[in-house]
Amino acid sequence: MDIIGLITARSGSKRIPGKNRKIFCGKPLIEWTFECIKNSKAVTNWIVSTDDKKIIELSKDYPVRAPFIRPAELATDDATSFDVVKHCLNWLLNNENYQPDWIILLEPTSPTRLSFHIDEVAEILHRKSKHIDSICAVSKARGCSSAYKALKVNKKNFLMP
Repeated sequence: MDIIGLITARSGSKRIPGKNRKIFCGKPLIEWTFECIKNSKAVTNWIVSTDDKKIIELSKDYPVRAPFIRPAELATDDATSFDVVKHCLNWLLNNENYQPDWIILLEPTSPTRLSFHIDEVAEILHRKSKHIDSICAVSKARGCSSAYKALKVNKKNFLMP
């Protein structure tokens, strides 16, 4: 089974310009994700999808490659993660004749993620890939979480709005 890791890190942000490069606990936010993937044993092919040349520079010290610059229309507030994944898959197919079985999508705005979380997802994919089409990591809501993003687990163990 072939799994790639896709890190999505656009340059823009409405509320915090350059958010993915802002210093968070001593280093740029994006570097927390780059540090996390260094220790992942299950995924060895990492790609960063970004429109930010400074993020590409930061990625050079890590086991991640930036084979393309994300098009401007996919670096807007209206672009979806699905659009970014689709662009990456099309680029890989058209430019490297490569099509992975799975993608593990990582957003830099989850700096508390650890490499064993990635490896756990990969293990689930290896064991149950014939029975699932996606996995979403979640945590319990604390404090003032947005009800618009809240999910609950139903009796069949599926996430529901």
